[in-house]
Amino acid sequence: MSRIIYVAHYSDPHRNAERLFAPAAISKMDYLIGVMKDLGHEVEVWSLCEINERTGLLTKSPASRGEINGVPIRFFDRYSSRYKLVRGLLLRYSEMKIRREISRGIKKGDKVVVYHSLSSLHVLRKLRSMGVPFILEAEEIYSDVNGDRKLRRRELRHMRMADAYILPTALLSPEVNPGGRPEAIVHGVYRSEPKLDIIKFGNMPGERRIHCVYAGTFDPRKGGAAAAVLAAEKLPEDHHVHIIGFGTEKDTAEIKAMIAEVSKRSAAKLTYDGLLQGEDYKRFLQSCDIGLSTQIPDAAFSGTSFPSKILSYLSNGLRVVSVRVPAVETSAIGGSIGYYDEQTPQSIADAIMRVDVNDGHDPREELRRLSEDFAKDLKKVLESV
Repeated sequence: MSRIIYVAHYSDPHRNAERLFAPAAISKMDYLIGVMKDLGHEVEVWSLCEINERTGLLTKSPASRGEINGVPIRFFDRYSSRYKLVRGLLLRYSEMKIRREISRGIKKGDKVVVYHSLSSLHVLRKLRSMGVPFILEAEEIYSDVNGDRKLRRRELRHMRMADAYILPTALLSPEVNPGGRPEAIVHGVYRSEPKLDIIKFGNMPGERRIHCVYAGTFDPRKGGAAAAVLAAEKLPEDHHVHIIGFGTEKDTAEIKAMIAEVSKRSAAKLTYDGLLQGEDYKRFLQSCDIGLSTQIPDAAFSGTSFPSKILSYLSNGLRVVSVRVPAVETSAIGGSIGYYDEQTPQSIADAIMRVDVNDGHDPREELRRLSEDFAKDLKKVLESV
């Protein structure tokens, strides 16, 4: 089998804290790497992670090679500065060096998969100028989040350079793949997590609560964390809403302040439980009963992006409550979700209270079937380039 070069903002959250990455994206990348390896391919990751440091005139994180979970990974030189102008110049310089390394490092017969982000557009241009076929793994149209129309046209122009696609929902296909090139749809991580040896929160001595969890970004443009917090006020005292996730210092401080304020007038318990990863994250989810996917439904990105947290919840055996959006309702797991139709605290709380957490339903078997189907589709996509 051929070597697959996977270009992505990938890192090890436990051993390489100096590099910037999105924790929620790492699990999806790990899953895709695993499927490609299961199909018999050799996978090598080329990481585009920038440096997580803004002190001094110039800070450098040098290029290096290593392994993460047995997969070879290559980090490029990255630079940063406390000064915005200098930081911008250093970014252009490091991108130039990355493009040069790409032209030198790709060999005949290699297959290239690029995880889409706004900061990887220069890589797409380089691959196209070299005539190298590549597969684009896209989660969403990122410019839809900030509503920049000029940036959206530029982003779509680059996304349409790809020769094949890995997409989270068929609704994104008309936007990024109007030519009908080969594609595989994967909503998120279809890996079923094994049941861990834990005591669920609700089964603890003296505990008779239903535990709900929002896990994800605190970005106010997505709105999911704030919606989950406000819904707690409408829940009865036998419920507990946990908020875990990540965001900027400002976003995190605002969510914690909102939790403190709502807790004063809420019968249900409401807590901020930090940022959890790896085994700690899985254990926490499996200790809960219901996962909340509460992003703003009428935002542009909600029409084409699939909330990856839904699959994370299902893979750990949770029931899911989600806003009713086409990307979720028409998905392969749409029938397993509990929906609400209005983005109000009462509507979200009503949907939570409709869930029967004792019905014995476990979505893990459905995820195993979806994983097998995706592997077949991905095999065809890899063979097409």
